[in-house]
Amino acid sequence: MNAARRTDGRNSRSAPRTGIVVASRSGSFRLPGKALLPLRGQPMLLFLLRRIRAIRRADAVLLATTTLPADDALADLARQADVPVVRGPVDDVVARYVLAAEKAGLDYVVRVTADCPFLDARLLDHCLEHAWNRDFHLATTKGVFPVGLDCEIYPAALMARLHSEGRLDAAEREHLTLRFYNRPEDYEILRIPAPRAWQSSAVLTVDTGEDYARAARLAEELPSAEADTETVLRAYARLFGEEDAH
Repeated sequence: MNAARRTDGRNSRSAPRTGIVVASRSGSFRLPGKALLPLRGQPMLLFLLRRIRAIRRADAVLLATTTLPADDALADLARQADVPVVRGPVDDVVARYVLAAEKAGLDYVVRVTADCPFLDARLLDHCLEHAWNRDFHLATTKGVFPVGLDCEIYPAALMARLHSEGRLDAAEREHLTLRFYNRPEDYEILRIPAPRAWQSSAVLTVDTGEDYARAARLAEELPSAEADTETVLRAYARLFGEEDAH
C-alpha cells in the first residue's frame, strides 16, 4: 500500500484513496435475510455500518449489493446510514466490487462482509496502518484474527484488471479474493498481525441460526453498540468461554 508506487505504475505524492466496501445480499443459503435480523434493536447491517463509520484511515464507506428487488431493503438501510450504494450482477461479486471502487475513485479496497457485524473502526484502522507503505497484492486478517473479525485489502486496479481480462473463473468471481489464495506463487499475501488483546478463538461471524443466536446475546451484553474489539472479546469470554469457539 505504497503511495509512491501505485498499481498502475505511476508515481503519486499523495496518499492512495482507500475505501471500505461492505458486501451484503439477502440470498444467504443457510440463513436467508440475515443482514436484516436485529442486533440490539437494529438490523445487523446497520449495526455494522454504525460500528465502522468512525474509521479514520479510509476515505469512504460503501455498500455493494445486487440488483435483485430482494436487496432493496439493504440499499435503503445503507442510505439511512448515509452510506453510498452500488448494485451489480447477482452472480459476480467481483463486478460489484469493481463498480464500487470505480464509483468512489478508490486506489485500495478494504473488503468487509455484513456477516461480520462485530468489526469496528479501530480494528480496520489497525489493518490499514499495518498495510501502509508495504507492498502486497492482498493483505488479510484471515487465519490470524478471530473468525468474524475479517477484512482484506487489495489494489483496486489489480482486481479490475483481472476481471476485465477474463482471468477469473466462476468461483473466483463469486468469492472475491479466492484467486489470490488459489495461486500463492503468483501473488504477495500480507498477513496482518493481531494485537495480543485480540487473539482469541471466538467465533463472531453469522452464517447460521446458531451463530445469530450467539451474536444477538453477545450484542445485548455489550455496554454500547459501538464497543471496541477488546470489549467484545471480553464479553464473549464471559458468556461463552473459549470452548464455544468452533
